[in-house]
Amino acid sequence: MRKPMRKPIVSSTETKTAINEEPIKEPRGARRKRKTRQKLLNAALRLMAENGMEGVSINEITEEADVGFGSFYNHFPSKEAIYETLQEEMIGQFGDAIDAQLALIEDPAEKISVALRHTMLHANHNRDWAKFLIREGFSIQAMSSGLGSRLARDVSQGMISGRFRKYDPEIQVLSIGATTLAWMSIQLQSPTANDEKNFGERLVQSSLINLGIAEDEASQISQVPLPAAIEDDSL
Repeated sequence: MRKPMRKPIVSSTETKTAINEEPIKEPRGARRKRKTRQKLLNAALRLMAENGMEGVSINEITEEADVGFGSFYNHFPSKEAIYETLQEEMIGQFGDAIDAQLALIEDPAEKISVALRHTMLHANHNRDWAKFLIREGFSIQAMSSGLGSRLARDVSQGMISGRFRKYDPEIQVLSIGATTLAWMSIQLQSPTANDEKNFGERLVQSSLINLGIAEDEASQISQVPLPAAIEDDSL
């Protein structure tokens, strides 16, 4: 009498591998909710970049996003909440992407160069993001947790290491930040200005010279090839 054939025993490791290899499909409801949230964020960014938070109503945001008024409260409790989310996600995520690149760089001067040039490039390709950043300017949020705080960190590290001259780091950060926003504003008025006038390189040169780097070296650092461009539709 033939013995019944047994199914091959699959080890727990093999089972885990097989499960991991199979893509997990996002439920339709979750996918719809995520897309609606992103539409609201994109609409709020466009409107608040032009008119500021105070100049925009929730109704205008939902109209711009083409979603029902009640849908707003499924994602955000207030207008202030979506504004804070824009600060955290639209600006914060870009800052995190910059930090990932800077982690591979040791020279504080080159860190400043990469961060400033990528910021100018990103602003040139994302006009609403740039307008929002200009409006945000030197707010407490921007200076405590946004791009301003990251610039302050890199300037301070450069001074501590002796790479930059030690002179009032707060003034240096405000000076670099103000110049960046001013050039960004000019860039918005003329989209081709960055290519024609090399705003990114000139911004880096002037910033590094003010930090005590020799002119020739500052010029050289400003032209070091950048890491891969940071382009993400969600930023």
